[in-house]
Amino acid sequence: NIDLEESNGFVPLYGSDAIINTISISDIGITEATAIFPEQQLTENLKEHSFEMGNAQIKEIGIKSGTVKINVLSTLPNGKMIYNIPSLKKNGIPFTSGDMIIPEATGIELTTFEFNFEGYVLDLTGEDGRVGGDTVNTIYTEAYTFIDYTGELVTINNIDSFYSYIEFDLTPEYALGYIGQDTFVIDAETRNTSIFDNITEGTIDLEEANLNLKLENYVGSDVILQFNELNTENTHNNSPPISASSDQNGNNIIDYPYIINRAILNNGVITPSITNINLDASDMIEVFPNQITVASTIILNPNGPQITEDFIYTDYTINASIDATVPLSFIANNLTISGTISADLSSDEEIEIDELYITLKNGFPLSAKIDIILMDKYYNVIDTLLNNTNIESANTDEFNKVTSPKQTVLIINNTNFDNVENVKVISSFTTSSLTENVDIYSYYSMDVSLSARFKKIIGK
Repeated sequence: NIDLEESNGFVPLYGSDAIINTISISDIGITEATAIFPEQQLTENLKEHSFEMGNAQIKEIGIKSGTVKINVLSTLPNGKMIYNIPSLKKNGIPFTSGDMIIPEATGIELTTFEFNFEGYVLDLTGEDGRVGGDTVNTIYTEAYTFIDYTGELVTINNIDSFYSYIEFDLTPEYALGYIGQDTFVIDAETRNTSIFDNITEGTIDLEEANLNLKLENYVGSDVILQFNELNTENTHNNSPPISASSDQNGNNIIDYPYIINRAILNNGVITPSITNINLDASDMIEVFPNQITVASTIILNPNGPQITEDFIYTDYTINASIDATVPLSFIANNLTISGTISADLSSDEEIEIDELYITLKNGFPLSAKIDIILMDKYYNVIDTLLNNTNIESANTDEFNKVTSPKQTVLIINNTNFDNVENVKVISSFTTSSLTENVDIYSYYSMDVSLSARFKKIIGK
């Protein structure tokens, strides 16, 4: 409304006279709006994320398997989100979530979008063209939120919001860069061995026995390996553990820092470095061990970063193998070996074994005493076929070298083989000399032949 105050007399009014009024409205906060909204971007979050990796400086990771979950809650009736990782690529194509339409939340339950990252390569040098140049341990991401155009009349207010968080669950295939300086202590691990299980008694004096530790390093990093424990033990006779002694260079195996060179990576092909550690293991083997115990410490990059870039593949790390070389030159005294053989010697109704002949031509410089025990299918003893029977050593010269084999014929009769299904053989060997080592050559042999005279029942 516009009112004129009373004038003091007549006042002329002209057609050009006017009242001009300008009204400005500013700083309005909308608390609620109902409209058909066009698509419009709400937020843009471009960010680098740095990961704590100790002293490692990783530039690239290949992803073997894994997923990324984008968890979003939106109270908007028409929310949308796009999440990009430009530094994460597969076949050269950067990852993008595409349009993620977020349903309006009615409670606190989030909407989850899951993406498979198998086969992707993750660049950890930061944003492409970043100020200050490339970095390490850093991922660059882009997150955008929108009001989506729906063509429908909707209402939004000032308390509507977006909430999101990202879950990474990745298994790397490899990593490139400086993988850091780290120390791994591998606690003592005991493994059983059954090599000597059939030896039940006696002793053996080895002239020589070499244990070779072969270490294959597939990691692109120099390594120091230190054995904290390496021993063998026979727990059956409660003998004390026998520890490894010196290597081929005279170094004490225990606590010695063995330097293992890094592997080489060329066009995706790994060439491992190979380190061999040899030691005299005569004492370790002579106890007929049934357990081997190893404990060690591994130090990666003991000298810090090098000019050559590190690498590590999770499927190719450090392989260790142990093999023993035992030249067959030894002294054996009452070396007792036992074993059980499945053999059905039961007679049928028409044929019976009258006499059994075992002929042995011993071409080894080892004498033996043999026991043969007959057992049923439940390993119950039925009879002792031979007891402490001598098998003479081959004829040898003054150097304990075989000159000719010695033949022994064992004749067994008047024995009932009914229900015999297992035969246990116990052999006790002794070398022809108990003071000098005896060499075993590849052409030495023992020939064993088995024959029988049968009795046939006619007309039954």
